[in-house]
Amino acid sequence: MSESNGSGKGILYRILGFEENGLVAPIFAEKGVRLPHPKLMTAAIAETAADGIVGGGILQMTLHMEPWWVKEGWRGHVNIPRLHHMLEERAEASHLFPGYLVTTTDETSTGLAPLVGLTKIPNATLWGKVFDRVTAR
Repeated sequence: MSESNGSGKGILYRILGFEENGLVAPIFAEKGVRLPHPKLMTAAIAETAADGIVGGGILQMTLHMEPWWVKEGWRGHVNIPRLHHMLEERAEASHLFPGYLVTTTDETSTGLAPLVGLTKIPNATLWGKVFDRVTAR
């Protein structure tokens, strides 16, 4: 889909093909973050013939770890950090994800986060979109 941006410069808007995902690698490098695995991302770009990619957005699958829980009567006996690290080691060994997110929902999980080596992301707020479920009839 080609459109003008109002300045007379033609901009082409498109989704990168799987084999083209490396075209956004310099953008990730400039921001100091690792490019997601190509199978876990989709890139929408705006480009011009003269300047190449001039804008874009990346939709990427991100690991999300939540919740931590312990059955009543077992608190103080179950080692949550051990369970957490088991999952973390599995995710890291996959070489698919650059990291993961954790949402803490109460004081206990907020207190556990730094104990398992998590870092609060500065200047970030978690936002989301929930899609309406499509029900087969």
